[in-house]
Amino acid sequence: MLCGLYVMEPRWFDDVYGPAERASIERHLDIATPPLAAAGLTPDLLADVNVLVTGWGAPRLDAELLAAAPKLRLVLYGAGSVRPVVTADSWARGVRITCGAVANAEAVAEFALSQILYALKHGWRYVLESRRAGRAVPRRDGEGVAGALVGLTSLGAAGRATAVLLARHGVRLQAYDPHVDPAVAAALGVRLVDERALVDVLRRRPDLFAVLDVTDPEPPPPGSPLFSLPNVVVTPHLAGSLGLECRRMGQAMADELDRYVRGEPLRYEVFESAMDTTA
Repeated sequence: MLCGLYVMEPRWFDDVYGPAERASIERHLDIATPPLAAAGLTPDLLADVNVLVTGWGAPRLDAELLAAAPKLRLVLYGAGSVRPVVTADSWARGVRITCGAVANAEAVAEFALSQILYALKHGWRYVLESRRAGRAVPRRDGEGVAGALVGLTSLGAAGRATAVLLARHGVRLQAYDPHVDPAVAAALGVRLVDERALVDVLRRRPDLFAVLDVTDPEPPPPGSPLFSLPNVVVTPHLAGSLGLECRRMGQAMADELDRYVRGEPLRYEVFESAMDTTA
């Protein structure tokens, strides 16, 4: 049996790796130590580890950690971007890493779908106009979802998952993504547009409405116009996995471990060659 270790921010551990996910993982890994934070790692704990099971708060795979973990072969990262974790040293050593970004994208896509469908019926606009007016605002005619044009400013994991969900609702899709293969875009039923054209249209169309779940900086500073513009709603980074939704990422990592043990290709493995175009 392989030797494993749970290492991540303790307050999020149970959200990602519940009893079912841990039972699946522990069919393949001998994990003798309770889950611990990255700060609690010691050379003795790492000496025989083959697999790190991690998530938010994972240790960085730097030269010091790798030297203390000579048998480390696989990192199961039950979270999104692996950028805080991987290093040139980990790539050079050949440590494999797989992540829960695709599973997390499901939650993002579900949130995006809800907001897109609501926005296509001008739900937020009616809510805010009614609040400002202190009375009900009459509904406009000719609005709805079917046949509406929806733009996606990415065809990464979340963008693709959103495109799949939107396809069920009879909308027309356009997308901006300089890295996507046109054949992939065609398979998803979207057409690519360039960013400059997208920005020009937004500047000419103050009637458009924005629901922003991620900003830069995050959150926006006090006094930001995002809080006062009549056609903008800012939500506090709700789209990603929250609470027990995170267990989709934990289960994805348990499934990856099954594949690893069986000698099968990993479905969500991240490769160094993809880092230039990966979040």
